[in-house]
Amino acid sequence: MNACESALIPIREKFEVFGISYAVDGLLGRGAFGCVSHIKRITPSGKIQELAAKEQKTKKGVRELDRLLPFQQHPHIIRLYGFGPVEGNFVIVMERARHGDLHKYVGCFPKGLPKPVARAFYDQVLNAVHYLHQGRVAHCDIKPKNILVMGAGHVRLTDFGQAALMDGEDLCRNTGTPPTNRRRTSGRRRSTVCVKTSGELRLPTST
Repeated sequence: MNACESALIPIREKFEVFGISYAVDGLLGRGAFGCVSHIKRITPSGKIQELAAKEQKTKKGVRELDRLLPFQQHPHIIRLYGFGPVEGNFVIVMERARHGDLHKYVGCFPKGLPKPVARAFYDQVLNAVHYLHQGRVAHCDIKPKNILVMGAGHVRLTDFGQAALMDGEDLCRNTGTPPTNRRRTSGRRRSTVCVKTSGELRLPTST
């Protein structure tokens, strides 16, 4: 991963995508290839809508969008609200997680997540991953920071920047978030299909 790539993405005060104006209300985080901002827009009814925007280089943004769009009907995959070019880069507008990512959310529980909540989160993530695999897409970067807590007991999978098609792409490439990326292989047809995971999804739970 090129750690300098996201550093080249500017922090904007506002931007426009296909005639819709958004005001930037702060930076939510930077990844290896792009940055995510908290944004707001005024709806036609006059309400303020709070969203998130991921800006990255155009080639990577279009590739991520291509992996994400076919799965918008699933309840545990992030919802998109818009996308398009912005000053030479590509922006994906999506819903904003009320409670942030799972990595931060777990930190709010000194004794760990209640076991029923942890089980529900596991089930929802596995359900989303199974749905992706049915559509022949591998996420390739499952980790708490890529799981958003939308509300009490409800999570959604996000960040499809490393996602790969399970047909026609080399899934044995080294991907995920270093240094904890792992390789899992399984025999399939005449060749071996490799699926990467970023470490292991372990949630501390209360007794």
